[in-house]
Amino acid sequence: PAGKGGPAKAGGKSGGKGGPPPAKSKAVGKAKAKANVPKGKPIGRRFEWKMLTSDKVEGTVFANLSAKVSVDVARLRSLFEMPKEQEAKPKAAVAQKPKEVEVLAHSRAQNVMIALRKQPLTPAVIKALEELDFEADALTPEAIEILIGAVPTPEEAKAMLPHQHESLRGVERQILPLACMERPQAGQRLRVMLFNKMMKELSKDAQSGLGILHGALEDVQNSPAFRTVLCHTVRLGSVINFGNSSKPSGCGDADQTPSPVGGFGLDALPKLALFRASGNAR
Repeated sequence: PAGKGGPAKAGGKSGGKGGPPPAKSKAVGKAKAKANVPKGKPIGRRFEWKMLTSDKVEGTVFANLSAKVSVDVARLRSLFEMPKEQEAKPKAAVAQKPKEVEVLAHSRAQNVMIALRKQPLTPAVIKALEELDFEADALTPEAIEILIGAVPTPEEAKAMLPHQHESLRGVERQILPLACMERPQAGQRLRVMLFNKMMKELSKDAQSGLGILHGALEDVQNSPAFRTVLCHTVRLGSVINFGNSSKPSGCGDADQTPSPVGGFGLDALPKLALFRASGNAR
């Protein structure tokens, strides 16, 4: 038993203490390998790869590589080294463009842009509107009619005015001068100027129409047939409504008593066709 105990004890000591030292030396080797990995950027930039430390290449294609490679460090630096000012310069942060304020609806904005392409709001146009210059050549009747469709409504103008010019979207920025016009508003100014531009033409059209109407009324008044119809209608209306046998003045013999009915509204003439005898369709 004593003979067996000695070897077992010795063996136990060698087994218990022999195993950990190699493991400890391996861990130390790993720590040394990791400690020897160079850090930083010798030429100001790095080649991105997944590096294997020397203690991890066993069993790989990199094991026992013995070829010697000569590297011209100076040439390598001249090719790949970044200039010092670029290396030291921090990457500039990309400034985010502020979101533009959109007041008009998408379809409304498109219609306004179409109108402004046909008739831009030039400084001459804006000045003529601000000063109500009726003689300005920049505002023709055609230009005014186009711009009327681009004028912001009171609600749109109220929504645009609190914002700075730079914060608005492009289409809102273009019509902002129209939104700023008050007393009278831009739409009223344009309509007044349009009336002024077209007043002469409208006056000629009105005079021409009134002349035609005056001639037609004179023809009706002097028509013997029409006067006969009027006379018979007055006579029939008097008898039907009042039951007297007197005749209106100018319609019949002068010895009969004139009727108190002197005339009637001409809108009664079409109603004669609806006034029929109850016994027949005539």
